[in-house]
Amino acid sequence: MLAVTVCNYVAIFIVFLACFLPMFVLVWYICRMHLWHTDEFKEKWGFMLDDLNVDKKDAKWIIVVLPFSYFLR
Repeated sequence: MLAVTVCNYVAIFIVFLACFLPMFVLVWYICRMHLWHTDEFKEKWGFMLDDLNVDKKDAKWIIVVLPFSYFLR
């Protein structure tokens, strides 16, 4: 009976993580939009922005949505 309870809690945790972690990462990138052009940010976190045109002035945050939509799938 304990194993079933633990399994249920682990499943709930994994579903929570799978739903909210990508949203958290997306918001994190959008909040740090002003740092996208710095070398330190590019070296450490720039892998999601590779091959994207981040120089757009209009709706710049939408650029990040495409890679995250693939990540969510």
